[in-house]
Amino acid sequence: MFPRTLIKRNSRALIMSFIMTWLFFFALSATSVHAATLTFSPVTAAVQAGNIVSVKVLVNTDGADINTVVATIQFPPNLLQVMSIDQSSSIFSLWAQNPTFSNSAGTVTFTGGLPTPGFTGQNGEIVSIIFRALKSGSASLIYSNASVLQNDGLGTDVLDATQAGTIVIKSAAQSQPANSETSSSVPPLPVITSTTDPKQDAWYSNTSAEFGWMIPSGVTSIETILSKNPDATPTQIYDNSVSQRTVDGIADGVWYFNLRYMNANGWGPTASYKIKVDSTPPQNFALNVGTQNSHNIVTLDAIDAMSGIDHYSVQIDDGSPVNVAESSLPSNDSYVLPTQNEREHSLVVNAYDKAGNSRASDAQFTSPAIVAPTISLALAAPNAQTANATSSEFKRGDILSVTGQTQYPNTTINVFLKAEGTEAKEYTVTTLADGSYSLLSDPITNTGITTAWSQLAFSGDVRSPLSNTVSIAVTDGLIVQTSKSLIYMLSYAIPATLLLLALLFALYFGWHKFFGLKRRLNKEVQQTVNEAHRALMIFKDELNRQLKQLEKIKGDRELNKKEEKIFKELQDNIDDIDAFIAKNLKKIR
Repeated sequence: MFPRTLIKRNSRALIMSFIMTWLFFFALSATSVHAATLTFSPVTAAVQAGNIVSVKVLVNTDGADINTVVATIQFPPNLLQVMSIDQSSSIFSLWAQNPTFSNSAGTVTFTGGLPTPGFTGQNGEIVSIIFRALKSGSASLIYSNASVLQNDGLGTDVLDATQAGTIVIKSAAQSQPANSETSSSVPPLPVITSTTDPKQDAWYSNTSAEFGWMIPSGVTSIETILSKNPDATPTQIYDNSVSQRTVDGIADGVWYFNLRYMNANGWGPTASYKIKVDSTPPQNFALNVGTQNSHNIVTLDAIDAMSGIDHYSVQIDDGSPVNVAESSLPSNDSYVLPTQNEREHSLVVNAYDKAGNSRASDAQFTSPAIVAPTISLALAAPNAQTANATSSEFKRGDILSVTGQTQYPNTTINVFLKAEGTEAKEYTVTTLADGSYSLLSDPITNTGITTAWSQLAFSGDVRSPLSNTVSIAVTDGLIVQTSKSLIYMLSYAIPATLLLLALLFALYFGWHKFFGLKRRLNKEVQQTVNEAHRALMIFKDELNRQLKQLEKIKGDRELNKKEEKIFKELQDNIDDIDAFIAKNLKKIR
């Protein structure tokens, strides 16, 4: 058998090992709660040399709210060439560093972000990179110096992993069937790209467009045309040294740049590249500001005949502009302005079309007075009745249900609870769609008067007037009140009774010792002692009655430490009375 000390040591070691292992896995799981990743889409792409390929940069937040992504992407410049970077579909609206690229260094760099509440989700598109494949090979796309910052006020980096991408580039010869007779074929369909108008379905405000293409071997001539007809036959002829063309002075509208190749066998098929041009800002528009239910309402009804209105930028006084999407407005184009303090304000609205052109309009308006919220209190219990200022139904330890109503949905409201002689405790909640709010307080810890009120908090220093105040009287519970009564009895009545008995015994023994009159006074002292005994028994019975009542309450719920101490002291004092009677009064008898 092993020595007992060795067993104890091994047991302690096993326990400590188990605890450390558990803590390790707990810490590991805790750190992986939010593990953002950066990926490419597609992860693997195949393209023919001379053609273009688009690769999206994606972020997956794994449940975290993020507001910034910083990254540098590396690619082999001998295999790939960046034609353009498209950020029109990006989840980010703010760019500390706009996406830039260097084809000599083989890098793409960006720092993008967006305001609170940030972005949460999967496959959030950051940018789309349009590459041209230069020659056959396998090109790797790799993230370097990347970080994903959480919207937690600390900028915590939650990037856990990055996934590399691959672009497989095939040569023109590899992409042709083995039995194809290229000598008798016309040129292939051209692949057209544009650095000025990279997305064919997007609107652009520039009136100049640059188009580029690769010249396959065997091509002797090319023909182009810019037309509003997608089926227009190219008419402008160039030799095979021309691989790009810039067209200036393009009028507003939808245009098609058509291109075809010619070789010894004739003209090949015609490719068409669509561009959408809108260089004209929206039409002039007026701002009409009205008042409805304590809110200012403005009608946003700007018109853009070509690309249409995309969004509005709304700015009040010197505040930060707020973007309002055209698609988010109701059918009557009304927009509820952010609540302001009661006074005259300036309003500036910029209307942006889908090509980025803008038109501004301004107005002055007077904000109505902010309506104060209401507040009421009730016990956080089923069927509890709403309390008023004269209520005495509240006890220490109770939890309050705070409810109220406002005219402002989805707005921050601060609720204050203040007990006598203490600092006010503040709670913050958000009103619901109907303007109501509710919360549960912490347990009440102080007796006396507790007062509650609330106040709406809008952006900046805009605050509502204080609500009505509600005051309640908080008392001790039955157990505490009974305990206080018993404490009084223990503190005053019992010492006084014991002091009286001590005086009687001192008188008795003094009388016996100094005057030798024990026999003569024995009867009188005995009577006195009997009376004291009866009085003490009556007092004991009263204490027992109080003790039984306290025991009954104790059966209903657990006593706190202070009450348990009082309960024990009461039992001990009753036992002391019994011992006193047994030891002293019976001895005299």
